[in-house]
Amino acid sequence: MADFKKDLIVSRNYQKGDQLVGLFVREITGENIEGSEFQFDVWVNNVEDIRARIVSGDKYPVRDKYFARLTDMKEDGWKLMNADVYRNPDGDFFNPDSR
Repeated sequence: MADFKKDLIVSRNYQKGDQLVGLFVREITGENIEGSEFQFDVWVNNVEDIRARIVSGDKYPVRDKYFARLTDMKEDGWKLMNADVYRNPDGDFFNPDSR
């Protein structure tokens, strides 16, 4: 069994009617991972939408997918309920408010 750690970098929670959506970017490190991998995932009403997950050792496509989803949420009328940036060196890289 692989030993790895997933640390949150950024998260955002949205609401539209009775629907809740959470967007998360995590850094994954561990024994079978050279350096770091980055993961973007989407949770709809507390269930992960596995089709939306992207994992890459290159943080740029993960950020692109995350920012595109943020834009879609805003354009589709979702209300931002909460936004967090966690203590991670890549926090500013994934935080659209730091641009």
